[in-house]
Amino acid sequence: MDRDPADKNLLYLMLGHQVFIEYLAGPRVTEDNFDQVVKQGETLAGPEARTRAYYLRGISSQGIEVTPTEEHKNYVFISWGAVLRIWGPDRLELEYAEREAMEQNQQHDTEDTAPQPDRQEAMDLLANAETPSEAAAAKVAADSWLLIHPSDGDVRMAREQLEDRFPDDTDPEEASLT
Repeated sequence: MDRDPADKNLLYLMLGHQVFIEYLAGPRVTEDNFDQVVKQGETLAGPEARTRAYYLRGISSQGIEVTPTEEHKNYVFISWGAVLRIWGPDRLELEYAEREAMEQNQQHDTEDTAPQPDRQEAMDLLANAETPSEAAAAKVAADSWLLIHPSDGDVRMAREQLEDRFPDDTDPEEASLT
């Protein structure tokens, strides 16, 4: 069963919501200011703080994934080293929305005849995977769970840890963040 939203990390509660992110970035380079900003391939100006509204899509130990719109397109990765501050909806508002989503999922689960992924089974598979085929099965189980429960930080973290041990065999040239 899902944890009480009051016990969850604020950042995980913000997943899927619009947030404001203040982060460090290099200077904006345009055709008009190229000569003032870049000389012999190096930037002359230092980093600057920027603030933008994004939809928070993912959290990892390396940083955050965001999109500029509600659509799941044009993903941007911002490393933790560049993030200065994240703020968004009030915690109480997020907890209330999470509780409502949990209730809807419970109602939907009782009405649905199709088997739903089991959280404990996914966690067990993630924890006990010792071969690439077991890891692949565990990732599928975790992904199925996360499709229904995208804010479940424990399953997401366990999947990321398994990904570190058993990375996908994706050709880097074929892989794309966008």
